[in-house]
Amino acid sequence: MKITKRRLRVLIREAYGSIGSGDPAQEILDWAEEGNRVTVAGKNIWTGLGSRSGLHSYADEVIDDKWRKSGDRFTKKVMNMPAGTEVELKRFQSSSRGKGNWVIAGTVTTTGPLKGSGPGGEAPSAKRMREISQALRAMDASGKIKSVSKYVGDDEPFHGKNWEVVIGKDRMIFPDAGDSPAEYAQQEAGSWEVYSVY
Repeated sequence: MKITKRRLRVLIREAYGSIGSGDPAQEILDWAEEGNRVTVAGKNIWTGLGSRSGLHSYADEVIDDKWRKSGDRFTKKVMNMPAGTEVELKRFQSSSRGKGNWVIAGTVTTTGPLKGSGPGGEAPSAKRMREISQALRAMDASGKIKSVSKYVGDDEPFHGKNWEVVIGKDRMIFPDAGDSPAEYAQQEAGSWEVYSVY
């Protein structure tokens, strides 16, 4: 039995990974590249390939061709989605004779870019925002990000640019980049204490 790379990815995802466990942007891109549908606020932003009955290996060729033609544009669209956008990932479920419906396999929430909420409206790059979101998930920080802004205080805990992230009543500072992307500072007893996520 011959198995394609795409089918192998699907089998591995079903066996080991669940939706919402990794980088949201990468999950959306993988989902679309596999030929599935991606929906935001009820509108399809990637239509996918529905019924594949009778197409056999030609279905993979159609999906690859579509990704080759439109994948870069779609990638830019996903990377520029505002943080907090709810994205539905749908798969086609066949019923009979090539008919079926698109069913929601899962929902992910995007992490960037986030519009800066401080003076000047500056915000971290999409890549840095994803790293910050991954660090927050690793810390089990509960709640939704209220704001992200450039820290302008005199007591900056890191050299260079610092980003202040507010989640609920918690305030944290993350460095813009550098050798320690997993470090952050949290205010305790009036001063910033530096911690490592891992």
